[in-house]
Amino acid sequence: MIDIRSLALATVLVIGASAPVHALSGARATADDKGLVTIFDNFAHKYPKALYLDLTSVEIRGGGGGALQSWSAAPFTPAADHVVTKIEVPVSIYTGKNGLVLSLNSDADGVPGDALKSWNLKDLPPQGSCCVVETAKDAQGIAIKAGKQYWIVLSTNSKEGSTWADWLEESEDQVDSESMANYDNVYGWQPSTITPSLAFAVLGSK
Repeated sequence: MIDIRSLALATVLVIGASAPVHALSGARATADDKGLVTIFDNFAHKYPKALYLDLTSVEIRGGGGGALQSWSAAPFTPAADHVVTKIEVPVSIYTGKNGLVLSLNSDADGVPGDALKSWNLKDLPPQGSCCVVETAKDAQGIAIKAGKQYWIVLSTNSKEGSTWADWLEESEDQVDSESMANYDNVYGWQPSTITPSLAFAVLGSK
């Protein structure tokens, strides 16, 4: 279930970009995760066949052909200083160009601010797939500060006007509302809430 404003954007969005890494759900303990700190993670790792809700999502749309452009963002606030080296999001493609932009953004008065780092995603799985996650990595890492809010953003670039994708929602808490932000080409970024919240994970080092 999503709030009224998000409902207008509802169904399925896909975020596309460069060389995606598909990781099958519960396998948090992969070789490249060794030594990483979990900064934020709302995936249901106890339930590898229900890591997230595979048909409950918000749409990411490129806005081509006269359609309303629609992007989404989910916030997190680290409890300690960290360096982000890995971000995971569950997304699927509904129709159009198979690509999205994933970014880690600063906060600007409760909505996403400048992008600290962006990645291109591509070859997204089809709608209804579970439990695949798209993975973005940065070997050098992006420093983030304790107590400051940051945003994970899914958007489109100028070549992805036809993209219509889904950002899937988390499966463990279907009661409590969480903050998010929606963007369109009329009003820009606007704060909102969503239930269940958008699924994602942020990992890195201390």
